Amino acid sequence: MSEAPAPRGELPSILHVIAGLDTGGIQVGLVNVIEHTAHLFRHSVCCIGRSGALAERLASRGVPVHFLPKAERHEWTMFLRVAALCRRLRPDIVHTRNWSTFDAIPGARLARVSALIHVDHTWELETGWKPVRRRFARRMLAPLVDRFLVVSEDVRQSMVRDIGIRAEEITLIPNGVDTEMFKPAPDRQRLRAERGYTEKEIVIGSVGRAVRVKNWSALLEAFARLHQGHPHLRLALVGDGPERAASQRQAQELGLADAVRFAAHIDQVREWLAIMDVFALPSRSEAASIALLEAMAMAVPVVATDVGGTSRILNDGVTGRLVRLGDIASLAETLLAYCEDEPLRRTHGCAGRSRVEEHFSLGRMAAEYTDVYRSMLRFRSPSARGCSQ
Repeated sequence: MSEAPAPRGELPSILHVIAGLDTGGIQVGLVNVIEHTAHLFRHSVCCIGRSGALAERLASRGVPVHFLPKAERHEWTMFLRVAALCRRLRPDIVHTRNWSTFDAIPGARLARVSALIHVDHTWELETGWKPVRRRFARRMLAPLVDRFLVVSEDVRQSMVRDIGIRAEEITLIPNGVDTEMFKPAPDRQRLRAERGYTEKEIVIGSVGRAVRVKNWSALLEAFARLHQGHPHLRLALVGDGPERAASQRQAQELGLADAVRFAAHIDQVREWLAIMDVFALPSRSEAASIALLEAMAMAVPVVATDVGGTSRILNDGVTGRLVRLGDIASLAETLLAYCEDEPLRRTHGCAGRSRVEEHFSLGRMAAEYTDVYRSMLRFRSPSARGCSQ
């Protein structure tokens, strides 16, 4: 039984700080949590940087969005701007996400916010001075955070190793997806026909922001090897971002212009997943991919690189297959094995759907965030850390 909503003015307030509101996995996860806990908390969002399609979705649901745009280079005054916003809004909790919002941690403390939560969805891949500098800053700011959250065990281990936070001080809340929205589509054939695909064509697809870490270049190379001997295969790459133009050029250079479809309609993810026969996630790094979970919820078998937290979501040989990062031949062979075996696709797809329903539902994720928020409200009094109200 759901709880009866309290009058909105009496609900505890949470200010979420995020780097942008485009349709990436982190942003979608934020919006999902807000929508599923709106009867329990007054949510608002501080967007440091770029806007995006999800800003309109939040606004349509009455969630205030405050933009604090910054220059491309680091802006040292951002924490003062965040502090000013916190003084004006007076939230009960500030919830920051990833390194790109670390400016908000000293800003919230300067404004004497009584409870501060930080969640890391990813960890740095870079080598050299940049990650060393970031890890030093994280160590310095860690004492200001009341509760650390992560979305995968791999990120928790990285925080323990690189920052020195004790594992028991970090709460793991895996990502979750809406299994009512993302489920096998009864109108699959109609959706395929609308997009120009015939019944004989096999569609391999991937969804995500077109950025280097998603590694679309490897998928295009693997698909080029397949398409030479299997002209009925098609590839759909759904998403926008800075690497999209480069991926389109690569497809042209590989002679795949007629076999590869690029779609920026990230708001139609469910429809695109519905027409896919196999989902590919060739990423260089992943913590707990929302796109992976959505594909599994749609009963689409997955071929993914064995990086980060992917192996903790995808059960190799049961819900999909894992391949080594950088092994283009293995990626191509594994995709082809699925394309040639419809019963296997169906079996692994159904197993993936069951796994998401059991372990990675949106309801479970929202309930776990609710528990954390309530624990912060219960144990962080208005006078904590010398705060005044």
